[in-house]
Amino acid sequence: MTRVGLFEAKQHLSELVERAMNGETIALTKRGVVVARLVAAESARSRADIVDAIRAARRGVRLGALSLRDLIDEGRA
Repeated sequence: MTRVGLFEAKQHLSELVERAMNGETIALTKRGVVVARLVAAESARSRADIVDAIRAARRGVRLGALSLRDLIDEGRA
């Protein structure tokens, strides 16, 4: 993974996007700390994969005495 500072990334964004489209992952840094990654859209997780991950994470989680309606109402308050 190539690391590129934000200032340099602004100057060479088109080139970096091309490299990402070709499969390279570009780590964008701010003061030496990675703050973002530039990857091709095809390598991003699909919506279905994300939904499946959420469903898997909530399996076995129970509300106990709370109802879903109570939580919704609390969130709207």
